[in-house]
Amino acid sequence: MKNKFLKHCSFFLLLIIPVWLLPGCLERPRNNPFDPAVNRPPVSLELEPAAERITLNWSLNQAIEDYQGFRLYRAVDSPDSFALYLDFPPSQFSYIDEDIQPGCWYYYKMSVVGQGLESLPSKTNKAYPGPGSYWALEDNGYVLRRLSYDLLHVFAAYPLFYAAREWAAVPDDSSIWFTYPQFTNVISRFNRFTGQEKLFYPAGISNVVDVEYNSLDESVFLLDRGKSTVFVFRTESIGEIITLDSTEIFSRIRFHRPSNRLFALGDTRVQAIRLNDPQYPRDTIPLRQNYRGKDLDLEGAGAYILCASEGERRSILYRVSATAAPEDSLEVEGFFYRLRVGGGASHYYLAEDLPSGDDQVVQLSPDGSRQLHWPGFKQVEDIQINPYDHSLLIVDYYGNLLRLYDSQGSFISESRDLDGNSYLYRPLRVYIE
Repeated sequence: MKNKFLKHCSFFLLLIIPVWLLPGCLERPRNNPFDPAVNRPPVSLELEPAAERITLNWSLNQAIEDYQGFRLYRAVDSPDSFALYLDFPPSQFSYIDEDIQPGCWYYYKMSVVGQGLESLPSKTNKAYPGPGSYWALEDNGYVLRRLSYDLLHVFAAYPLFYAAREWAAVPDDSSIWFTYPQFTNVISRFNRFTGQEKLFYPAGISNVVDVEYNSLDESVFLLDRGKSTVFVFRTESIGEIITLDSTEIFSRIRFHRPSNRLFALGDTRVQAIRLNDPQYPRDTIPLRQNYRGKDLDLEGAGAYILCASEGERRSILYRVSATAAPEDSLEVEGFFYRLRVGGGASHYYLAEDLPSGDDQVVQLSPDGSRQLHWPGFKQVEDIQINPYDHSLLIVDYYGNLLRLYDSQGSFISESRDLDGNSYLYRPLRVYIE
């Protein structure tokens, strides 16, 4: 009787155990990268493009046993033309591709190779090598980013103590000076080499809206709108104080090295301050009635002043000589609010407000003829020309984008990640190095 009972129990257990084990088997994830049913790439690929090379770095997304190495595929100009490019041993996780040409897109993807097997490839990554890289400043952002030439790759992101609004980058040094108008008495110096930021609390400042570097004596000019004053900051403290016209609202300053003058842009006038005289005499340049000062740029021996009338939808571009006397002016149709002067004043790039829709950037000839235009911007905050290849970089504040165009005006790229999402929020300024 006992044996009969055990026989039935054994039979019952044989039926139950497989059923009990079955759900666990079904729910267990597939981790074998060479299993055709696995749809997760086991390797990730990152790119760091430069002017004459593209550095590739890759890493495993999971532990893999007994794999033989990595296989790299590359395509040029089109992601539809992938071909086997190189194989790497399992111990190698980086490679510098120097077999590249300027003006081309390069696409890469990578897989893991086993014994006669190959995994699903990584997500396709791409790069457009070019000269220079960018530093990008965002409004109300506590991060300073260094970007690749093609705007697709973030090389580094450095935290800032506060949300900076304006800056002055020092070309032959590692420093970037920041202002924080929302805080009454703080400025900072950021080191581009170390990523470190140092705060300063100069006595007497209240609302610094712009900052400019003096390359002749390494001092820093601080435009205090609240006090209509320019403070000269040197050796980590306030030195000289330059008083401006208290009846004017000044928004921007620019240091003109050839003439050793500081230009201050106001709503209705511009003041050119002679810095080689300890009394700081200045020449005042009045703007046309009902026109407001919009932007200020320097090129060669001249300073260029943009003013505009929103009611008349017209703009005037003044060229001011080293003696601070307007040499000539250019009057054009359209309400322009941002200015960048091309090399040798061969072109003017201006942001134009269009009441019917999005804004645009226009290239004007020296005689005011419209040569090229780039539409589709929400609000242009900055325009920069790459000194290495004369490409054009435009900052769209409300569009949350930077856009890059080549020297002929053709679109190259914009600041989006591989999934097409913008990684910037309210960009303000860019600096090319």
